[in-house]
Amino acid sequence: MSRTPDSRDSSYETPLGKLVIVNDGPFWVQEFEQMRSCLFDASQGFIHRIDHIGSTSVPGLVARPIVDLLAGVRSAEDMDRVDSLIIGLNYLPIAPPVADSSVRVYRRPRHGEVTHVVYLAKRDTPFFDSALRLRDSLRLSPVRRSSYSDFKRMSAETFAFDALAYAEAKAVWMRALLRIPDLL
Repeated sequence: MSRTPDSRDSSYETPLGKLVIVNDGPFWVQEFEQMRSCLFDASQGFIHRIDHIGSTSVPGLVARPIVDLLAGVRSAEDMDRVDSLIIGLNYLPIAPPVADSSVRVYRRPRHGEVTHVVYLAKRDTPFFDSALRLRDSLRLSPVRRSSYSDFKRMSAETFAFDALAYAEAKAVWMRALLRIPDLL
C-alpha cells in the first residue's frame, strides 16, 4: 500500500523560494526518455504506457525545469504493486493535485530541487485522458501555446514566492482549456 502523502503538495516548493520559469530546454526529451526507461525497467510489467506530459513536453513552451511523466496502469491493484517500485527509484509520494483515487503523484529531487514528477494513473480515466489532451492541444496550437506561455510568465511574477498559488492558477487555466468543445 502507498505511503500517505503530505497534505500540502511540497513538489511546488523550491529550496530558494522563488519560482523559476525557463525557455524550452533541449535536454527535457532526453531526461524524459531516461526516466521512462528506468520506470519501465522497475515496474515489472505493471506500467503499460509512459507519456511525457506537462510544459516540458511541449516544444516552445516556457516551463519550470521539472519533467512530468504520466505512467499508465490497468487497475488500482497495479497501482498498489508499482507504488513501492517507484519509491525505490528515489521518488517521494505527494498529495495529488486533485482528489482522485485514479492518480498518485511522486516527486524526485536532485540536489534538493524537484526534477521529475510521476503521475501514476489508471488508463482510460478522465485524469489520464485530460493530461494527454492538454499536451496535444498545446503542441498543435501555436496560439494556445503562446497564450499559455504568457499566462505562465505573468503568474510566475505574481506568485513568485508562492508556488502552490502558481499551480492553482495554472489549474484554472487548464480546466478552461479542457472545456473548449473542439479540443482534440
